[in-house]
This record gives sequence, C-alpha cells and structure tokens, in this order.
Amino acid sequence: MFYLSYNFSSEFSYDNIEINQSELKYTYFDDSSGECEHWLKQEPCWGWEDLTTKKSALSADEIIQLKDLIAKSGFMELGGQLGDASQQQRYYPEKITLNIGGKEKEVIYQNFPEASVAPEAFLEIKNKLKQLVKNKFVLE
Repeated sequence: MFYLSYNFSSEFSYDNIEINQSELKYTYFDDSSGECEHWLKQEPCWGWEDLTTKKSALSADEIIQLKDLIAKSGFMELGGQLGDASQQQRYYPEKITLNIGGKEKEVIYQNFPEASVAPEAFLEIKNKLKQLVKNKFVLE
C-alpha cells in the first residue's frame, strides 16, 4: 500500500495532490477569471463545482524516488500538529497524509503569518509533490 496526499485550502485557493499506488491525482481551483479578486468573506470564494481534477500515472522510478525521500526526510518522526498556533489563532491547515506499507502518518502544519517555519521534512515532501504536479501537467 502506498498513499500520499497534500491538502491546502483557503478562501482563494484549493490544492489537493494525491498519490494512490502509482496514480497521481491533482484537484485545484483556478481563478483565472478573477472572480475572487475582491473577496472579503471568511469562507471560500470557490465551490466544489469550480474545482478541476487531472490524473496521470507515475513511473516506478518516480515512486521509488518519492519513497526514498520519505525514508530519508524524517517525516515519520514529525509530530502530528506543527506551527504553534494558540487556541484562538486563525490559521490555514496544510496537511500531508501518508500510508506506506501499512504505516500511517498525518501531519498538519498550521500556516499563519507568525507561524514557525515548517520542518524541512514536511517542506521536502510538499515541494516534491508540487514538482511532480508541475512536471506532469501543464497548468494554464
């Protein structure tokens, strides 16, 4: 079993990158029309019907590289919640979920202006997933 996902959403954006075995699925909100430009509400300006999903297969080498990165990064040793937000603090959760060979891990980074920088292990996996999306899909 190999499953890895990254999720981030805000009033203006939605990004979900998901790998299930060797299938890469990318779901996102594209505001090329500019409809969210002057949005002031503390709720998403997009709806589920506004999201776009693209799929692609990953090669065996890409999966091996990803698993090696996970093993070397120390991701499995991270705490479940990162960012040090107080209970009243408003933040945007960035979530990475992993299931590799039956070992499961979910890490949520609390993203807000004064948050501590996300740990390197979290950033390495997030950036690798974003790079895979960039390499596989030509986004307008």
